[in-house]
Amino acid sequence: AVFFHEIPHEIGDYGILIRNGLTHSQAIKVQILTAIASIIGCICGIVLDSFHLDDISISTWVLPITAGGFIYISLVDVVADLIKTEPSLIDTILQMICLCAGVGMMVVVSLLEE
Repeated sequence: AVFFHEIPHEIGDYGILIRNGLTHSQAIKVQILTAIASIIGCICGIVLDSFHLDDISISTWVLPITAGGFIYISLVDVVADLIKTEPSLIDTILQMICLCAGVGMMVVVSLLEE
């Protein structure tokens, strides 16, 4: 599941950075910095998960806030960039196919996880 998420995610991030004017080496450095930040975030999540308030794990409310932040970023930055350009009908169909494929992969992973 991580492989199917992270590889396209990193390629997409790299493309966004290049499109916004970074050189290839700058984009790679930024990607490395974000990878380091994600490892630090993972460690913080593991540490926070060990704390409990009234028998409720802190990660119970930290994870939805984090997910909301990612949704906000994608809606403000990525979707706005897609809307800014005038896509052809084929581009729109390809975007919808990729979106549906991503949702389909999430459904398959969630079914296999049970």
